[in-house]
Amino acid sequence: MSCARCNEMDEEKRFPANGKQYTCTICNQRWWCYNECHRLWTTVDDDFTWDVITHNVDFPINITNPAVVMPGYEKYAVKPVHKICQDRIPYPSLKIMDGPGGEPTAAIQFTGNWKSGNIFKHQFLFPLEGRMPDADWMRMEMLCTFHIPFVGTISDWPYEVSPEAFSDSSDTRSFAFLISDRLKLNENQVSFIIPLVFLGDPNVGVIRPQRFFDDYFREFAVEKFQKL
Repeated sequence: MSCARCNEMDEEKRFPANGKQYTCTICNQRWWCYNECHRLWTTVDDDFTWDVITHNVDFPINITNPAVVMPGYEKYAVKPVHKICQDRIPYPSLKIMDGPGGEPTAAIQFTGNWKSGNIFKHQFLFPLEGRMPDADWMRMEMLCTFHIPFVGTISDWPYEVSPEAFSDSSDTRSFAFLISDRLKLNENQVSFIIPLVFLGDPNVGVIRPQRFFDDYFREFAVEKFQKL
């Protein structure tokens, strides 16, 4: 319910001049500008409609008071139980997360996909399957030395030569290609092909990492490594 401040003030003073969404600091009523030209506002009371509006998802919305997402899209209101990363990044990145028993473990943060569709492009932490070779290098200060040119299945692999890690694997598994711009092993650059753990979620089903490939990250790491 909106408060007296929301109802009594005229629209020019009530809402920010260039804003599309507004939350009253007194009553926490959420407002949405559905016509920017004429500065027409309406209330939003349910979380799903607010998520659709604030994430700029192109869903049909009933412009009523309050505004609501059109019937038929209820399935998209279901949220995964797995923790959603608050900070969104444009490319896969190596992170540290709490593993079984609270032990720190390495994971890849990136956008997840599931059967009904990740319309909000939520991102998750996908643990690395098993231990990285020479796992002692996986210290917090070393994370920034790794770049990830590729995330995907065997059939997505963009290079001519397939790594040995693919030899006994099916095309349903996802892998990440990690390459460091600083670390050395016998004077050679350190790189890994690591399988990723899928997230089994009772709400949305299995969450898999979205496919990614950008060879710039490999080229950048090699160039920087050669200058050491």
